[in-house]
Amino acid sequence: MGDGTPPIRPRYDGARVRFPVRATFDKRASLSHAASMFSARAATVADHAALCAMIVALYAEDPSPCAMTPEKARRTLEALEQEAVRGKAVVLEVSNATAGYALLTSVWSNELGGPICVIDEIYVLPAHRRAGLASWLIDSLRQKWTPWFRDAVAFELEVTPANARAFTLYERLGFRAKGNTTLRAGVVEEHDPAER
Repeated sequence: MGDGTPPIRPRYDGARVRFPVRATFDKRASLSHAASMFSARAATVADHAALCAMIVALYAEDPSPCAMTPEKARRTLEALEQEAVRGKAVVLEVSNATAGYALLTSVWSNELGGPICVIDEIYVLPAHRRAGLASWLIDSLRQKWTPWFRDAVAFELEVTPANARAFTLYERLGFRAKGNTTLRAGVVEEHDPAER
């Protein structure tokens, strides 16, 4: 820091990445910042109900062309729990209280020569917004302070065009639009050859 104070480094205790907050925040924020501590930990099955509720809340606030249901959210969490190679559901906490979540997934890039960590979703509960929690998580991932995706060669995320505030945040954190456009096609259902 430019004021002579040493940089704050997070601690990983084997379960959580902890980061003491020593910044000045907007007085309107609902946190007691002097005693606040950001942390992130891998989600467990016990977190699934709370995570499903937050996932549905994200899609209600920032709609997607694909509807979100608690069942679809639960399938995602179960897949991440059972198949660690797919990614990680992460619980974000402020002073050990759940404050949000992130879904981190992985894709190998031949072009970049390694795995890309895709921040598939990141959500912070309204009471904890504008305190820097999402920025902290992204910075922690990019600086390899977390136990997740330390081998990543890049980080990617999507933002809906109408979410200007999130777009500005992500640009401030170093994200830029890729030169290529991502295209998506749905799966073609298998048909009985006799029907053709």
